[in-house]
Amino acid sequence: MARGKQSLLELTAPENIIETNEEVGSIPFFDIDDEYAISGCYGDYALVIRKKASKTGKEENGEDNTKVYTYYRWDELKYDSKVYGIFDLYLKAKRLHSFKNMKRTNDIKELIKIEKEISDYVHNILDINTSEQFKTVCDLTDTVLFLKKQIEEARNTLSEYKKLIHDTQLEFKESKKLIVENMPKTKKHPIKEEE
Repeated sequence: MARGKQSLLELTAPENIIETNEEVGSIPFFDIDDEYAISGCYGDYALVIRKKASKTGKEENGEDNTKVYTYYRWDELKYDSKVYGIFDLYLKAKRLHSFKNMKRTNDIKELIKIEKEISDYVHNILDINTSEQFKTVCDLTDTVLFLKKQIEEARNTLSEYKKLIHDTQLEFKESKKLIVENMPKTKKHPIKEEE
């Protein structure tokens, strides 16, 4: 929140706040932790972050307009074309967040400890013993997305060619018609010249 401004939740009495589990935005298909998740975008994956938001009730939605409703919004942070690339982005975001929130120190062991905790968490999620299987699944998913993109491009190219062929056929018919109209007409029976 901007300095000096209070959020709607801060301005509302607790008895007038109704907690909901409604989610909006880029709804994820895989939760990394309580805050971060992976969402699918067009041709890419997105690292999304969950943020608590609030709104006043609206009568047209069947809500009490004197109450404040909470919900969760999923915002896209970064994109990658591979699923395991999202985990790299997650590590960077989590690392940066942890480093920003730590107190000033001269002890490098604190940084190493944070790095190890984050890496261990991701390794536990992915179950590193089956990393080859996970990488294979990720590669296959990426291949499917790539092929879908190629198919869409091929369809677009094909429709362009069909339009071009149709336009060329129309031009050919018009040219043929003009040629036929402009040809000299010959008589069926030639006239004999007198000698």
